[in-house]
Parts: sequence; C-alpha cells; structure tokens
Amino acid sequence: MNDPALADRLVEALRSEHHKAKTKVSLPLAILLDKHKGTCTRAEIREAVAELEHRGKVVCFGDQVRLREAKPKLSPRRELFQEALLHLLRENPLTPPTAKEIAEKLNAPEQAVTAALGEAVLLENAWPSEHVFYPRPEFDSELRRIENSLGRRNITRKQFREHLQLTRKPADELFEFLLNRGWLRASGDGFRFVR
Repeated sequence: MNDPALADRLVEALRSEHHKAKTKVSLPLAILLDKHKGTCTRAEIREAVAELEHRGKVVCFGDQVRLREAKPKLSPRRELFQEALLHLLRENPLTPPTAKEIAEKLNAPEQAVTAALGEAVLLENAWPSEHVFYPRPEFDSELRRIENSLGRRNITRKQFREHLQLTRKPADELFEFLLNRGWLRASGDGFRFVR
C-alpha cells in the first residue's frame, strides 16, 4: 500500500458514515471510493480495505463493508427476520437450507432472504459458502467436534463424506468451503484439518 495513512482515513470515513446511518448493517464500498476520489485509486482503496479486513477492523461481503466496532440498530422487524433465518440455519449447521428453501419456509421473497443472509455474514452470524450459509458459532462448534474425532490423520473426500454421514452434494459443498477457508489442506494422498 503506497499510503499507510489511507487505512486510518478509511476507518474514520466508515466511522462517520456508520454514525450517520445507525440502522445500516453495512455500507457500500462505493461510498469510500466516492469520498476519496482523486486522492487515491480504486485499487489502493480496495487494497486498504483488504488490509483492514486482514487486521480485523472491518468485515466485508460482496461490495459491502462494515466497521467491526459499529453496532447497527436493527428495526424490530429486521431483528425478528434475522432470528427466524438464523434459527433455520442452526437446525442443521452442516447442511443448512439454501436461500430459496428459507424463502419458502418463511414465506418471504428470495431477494429479501438473500439480503438478510448477507447481513448475517456482515454481523458475523454466518459463514458464506457458494450456495449456503453456515451459522456461527454452531458451525464452528460442529467443526471442532469433527476435527477432534478425525484428529490429524489424512482423509479422502469419500472418507470425509462417510464420516459425516452426508450425501454427496452437501458433503462436497462443505468440503470445498473448508478448502477455500484454508481449514482443510491437501496432505500427501488426502486432506487434513489445519485450523
């Protein structure tokens, strides 16, 4: 990063924007880009945001960013919707329903469910995967249990699926998620947990 003070300026800009919009969970990255237009490039801002995420100062999802210290005030309706959504995710932490399945269960528009799932990620209540969202901390607890039962031995995808007693699709989704997060790594002729 060319300008070491840029990250600090971005934190202050986010703090100011969160203060103005207390009910917003996150802010579009475009706000930071607009506020610093002409003073730095889009690439520099994205690099600074990535550095802030690495340092644990912000949470990012898609084109949204939330200052971790900001505590948004959700409306009672949004809070209830979040709770209902998280309840459905927590029922099966390793095989949570898709946004479409949640929309059907809650009788809500899929677009509203997708937006609420994004909020859950930004509020650090869920881990995003390609097709599903895993509930935190229930997922983390299940993962520790699995990790402890497998130990540090190498396993194949098939052994992983059989150990969890999951069908191929949810097992593969979970396996890919763990690989992408770096919690499962190739080792010899198999894979092992490295958290």
